[in-house]
Amino acid sequence: MTYTNCHADVDGGAIFVIFNSFVYCNFSSFTNCTSQNKGGAMYIIANNTNITQGCFTQCSSQYGSALYIPLIQNNLSFEGCSIDRISSTNEKSEWSIYASSHDLYLADNNFSSISLAKSPGPFFTSGHMLNNTRLTIYNLNQTGQEKSYVFSFSGVSMNKEVNESNIYGCSVRSGHIFFTTIEQMIFSHFYFTNNNVPEDCYVVGAELQNGALTNFVSCVFSATKAKSIDSSKGTIQTDETVFESVEVTELPHVTSQGCWGHSHYKWTKPNTAVIVLVIIAVALSLVAAFVYVLLNKWKIDKKLAEENASIIENDDPGTSLI
Repeated sequence: MTYTNCHADVDGGAIFVIFNSFVYCNFSSFTNCTSQNKGGAMYIIANNTNITQGCFTQCSSQYGSALYIPLIQNNLSFEGCSIDRISSTNEKSEWSIYASSHDLYLADNNFSSISLAKSPGPFFTSGHMLNNTRLTIYNLNQTGQEKSYVFSFSGVSMNKEVNESNIYGCSVRSGHIFFTTIEQMIFSHFYFTNNNVPEDCYVVGAELQNGALTNFVSCVFSATKAKSIDSSKGTIQTDETVFESVEVTELPHVTSQGCWGHSHYKWTKPNTAVIVLVIIAVALSLVAAFVYVLLNKWKIDKKLAEENASIIENDDPGTSLI
């Protein structure tokens, strides 16, 4: 399904859903969809939601330029999606995606070329479990002056390993590239490369309760003048993690179809000659079917008549022997 130039005066430029069950949005494209308040393309409240192979391009809203999902009761899965070329002159614009769910499953998603006044990337918050793999964030920029972040994971009480993600060529004017409040989290193979961060800020900011532990395993922080990880509000452990000494990092491949080739077929009424030919073809088919039925009936009747004649001949008393 393709949505183009959709607009809403309040929330959900193309789709607004409040539904006490499942919501699926798969293999759909949203281009230049806007809303005045929340969710340039979609605004969703539901029990469970699955968004797969979605393409969100040049969408805008004050909050959640592409998606605003304030409440999913059970599970939200967001897979193989592309969020691209989003910008706004609104000084309050924040988050290309805002999503809150009990459980979050994220895989193979790309965010690229996004500029917003505050946080340009995704904000994912979960009350129970978050699973993320193969996330690419490229060329996301904060244009305002308020303290902010490029993207954030928040509020998780139980989680799986968060891994294989590239954060490249992003910038903030005041704040961090990545901010998390996740406790007991393992970030594995996160690559922070060529990001522009003020020297008095950090690439990663972590606000953890009661000195909780967050672990960065086999991560890379390179080509930035800023400090790498703010551990003032928690315990940060780094295993096999490389810091500023690396100038160039070869980023692993991220599997994603991104903005795939959606169908733009538009139905048009066929011309009169085509309609006449179709009608004639249908009529001939019906006549042929009728003739076929009649022939079959005639054959069956003939066969039954012959069988009856044979039975009568065999039962004739004149032919019996005494």
